[in-house]
Amino acid sequence: MRNSLLNRLAPWPPLIGVGLLGLLVILGWHLQLPTLVQLYPSLVPMQYNTAVGFVLGAGAIACLLRQRERLGMGLAITLILLATITLLQYITDLNLGIDELFMHAYITTKTSHPGRMAPTTAISFILTGSAIVYMIHTRTTAHHYALIGGLLTSVISGIAVASLLSYLPYSTTSYSWGRFTLMALHTAIGFALLSLPLGIIAWRGNAVEANHPRNWQLIPLWFGISGIAFLLWFALDQREHAHLEREIETRTQSFGTLLQTNFRERLRSLQRMAYRWERRQGHISESEWKADAVNYIEDFRNFQAIEWVDASYHVRWVVPLLGNEKIIGFYTAAEPRRAAALREAQRTHQPSISQSINLVQGGKGFLIYLPLYAGERFNGFLVGVYRIDDLISALLPTTLRRDFYLSIGDRSEQIYTNLPPDHPPEVRLSHESLVPLADELNWNVRIYPTLSYLAENSSALPFAIILAGYILSTLSISLIDAQATQKQQAKALQQEIEERKLAEQTKDRFISTISHELRTPLTAIRGSLSLLLGNALGDMSAPVKEMVNIAEKNSLRLLALINDLLDVQRLSSGHMQFELLPRRVQPLLDQAVTNHQALAQQHGLLIILEHCPESLQVRADSLRFQQIMSNLLGNAIKFARSGSEIRVRTEQHNDLVRISVTNKGEPIPVAFRATIFEPFTQADASDTRRASGSGLGLSITKYLVEQHHGHIDYFSTEEATTFYFELPNHVVDNT
Repeated sequence: MRNSLLNRLAPWPPLIGVGLLGLLVILGWHLQLPTLVQLYPSLVPMQYNTAVGFVLGAGAIACLLRQRERLGMGLAITLILLATITLLQYITDLNLGIDELFMHAYITTKTSHPGRMAPTTAISFILTGSAIVYMIHTRTTAHHYALIGGLLTSVISGIAVASLLSYLPYSTTSYSWGRFTLMALHTAIGFALLSLPLGIIAWRGNAVEANHPRNWQLIPLWFGISGIAFLLWFALDQREHAHLEREIETRTQSFGTLLQTNFRERLRSLQRMAYRWERRQGHISESEWKADAVNYIEDFRNFQAIEWVDASYHVRWVVPLLGNEKIIGFYTAAEPRRAAALREAQRTHQPSISQSINLVQGGKGFLIYLPLYAGERFNGFLVGVYRIDDLISALLPTTLRRDFYLSIGDRSEQIYTNLPPDHPPEVRLSHESLVPLADELNWNVRIYPTLSYLAENSSALPFAIILAGYILSTLSISLIDAQATQKQQAKALQQEIEERKLAEQTKDRFISTISHELRTPLTAIRGSLSLLLGNALGDMSAPVKEMVNIAEKNSLRLLALINDLLDVQRLSSGHMQFELLPRRVQPLLDQAVTNHQALAQQHGLLIILEHCPESLQVRADSLRFQQIMSNLLGNAIKFARSGSEIRVRTEQHNDLVRISVTNKGEPIPVAFRATIFEPFTQADASDTRRASGSGLGLSITKYLVEQHHGHIDYFSTEEATTFYFELPNHVVDNT
């Protein structure tokens, strides 16, 4: 009893958990509580429709457990429609308006379409609804119920576990369709919980009570196969993880090398300008300098400006002037970082590079200072101004811009990033590299792969392995359990067959013994009664003679019953012999009518044998043929109206000879047709029925006809009832 109670209660805790999860997320959307919707700012939110789907799924399973089939079927079909429409939107790239039908999606982190559940979520809901519909529709077929239901459940749990594993720190990525929405963490937890009650129901083979005990020792086998699948998944995922790490590391180093190369080229271009200044001892006009600067800017783009700063640290010349008007006359040593770089360059006679600074022109940038000398006389600085955003954007290769996010830091300060604010990066696979640009200038370059890059470069094999492991484990234990169940059922069936055979043998022996033990004294009693009726012991008074006559009639009825029982026993045991020989039909019918005419006249009836062609022949056993006719004529006499006629007709239908017996009397009830040829069956089984009988005659007649390779049936109307049987026509070869 305790185990039965546990079986009934087992599905409810995870089911209630799923329902509460869905309701809490719905509440979070309405009350704008991101913690309930998203769990963590960088994670995918559970969409409103997903939460509705969990409530529908939990409700449908609850209805399945409580045997509310119609309501459960309606909820399951609604769930399937919701998920199918969502999936069609992904496939057709259409917006059918289902995503934000109930709630405007104001959280879109890692979401390809606002409010739209992930494709894997939609597939899982379709499978969940299908499993519920299947379980409701096939509650009576426990074997297939458990197998198909368990298979669908294993796919759902496999998708959930694979999605959960993808959130582990060492995992490559979340499984999704390319750039489309990922399955949220608590969505995966919800499906893992939802698969538990479905699995329990499928494993029990029935929604309420198991029809046969389950082999719970197979559970370790399930965990064993699933564990092997998990280890394979882990190995493949780690291999893929290492490959992606190497690829991302290579991309990071390549971009760092590109930065260094570009930086050195720009530094050399400025050094060439400074060399020309010093070669001419500073005797260069403003127009010449500006023309030279314009050439360098055209050859090496991404300069914000090239400036000449005089010995007093004020900006005097600048190219281009457009956009840099504010810098003319600017005192460059006013800002500590600039002042330090200027003094260092002046002291060492070497180029100096500033750390990242806020440019006067706006935005983040850095400066390259080259000191200018005319002999020993200090002439100021040649300054290259770079805006970091413009420089990096120009340097980023197309593939890097498409497949990766970039973040650059100068010491502890972030100086560049192209990360979308509402799409936190995939930190687990990012790579950071220190890029030295100058003695005092080192940039930290970190590259993050985009989700679309990870989806395109991640294999579906780990996901397929974990999913196949769940399906294989479920199929294995289902098939093994089904085989064990079939063996148990076969053993039980064999035992039942043996018990039935023993019961039949006991019954046959009992009937044979009782019939023979009754038949012997009954024959003696009937002989004695016949002697009394024949006045062998003298004349009897009228009342006594009437009583003896009644006794003789009842003895005849009892003897007929015993004969019928013996026939049934011989028929069931297969001991009744048949001698099927070609015989003419007319003599057989003449004999049958003659044998029953006297009995018919006693009931005020007349048996009429209609014309029968003399050439008609059938293969028949003469004794059993007479027994068939005796049963049919006897029934016709019992139920015919007094003063009517009973007609025996012979017809030929193709290769069959039909012999029919028609009487006029009450029609046979329609409800009696299905059982009329079964043993101990009577249309009127009450104690007050008009005609007596054992109810064995028609069943014996049916068996006898079938042994003649024939067929028996009847039709009944308000006017008359006709029983007929058909036997194969035996054609005489006169050649």
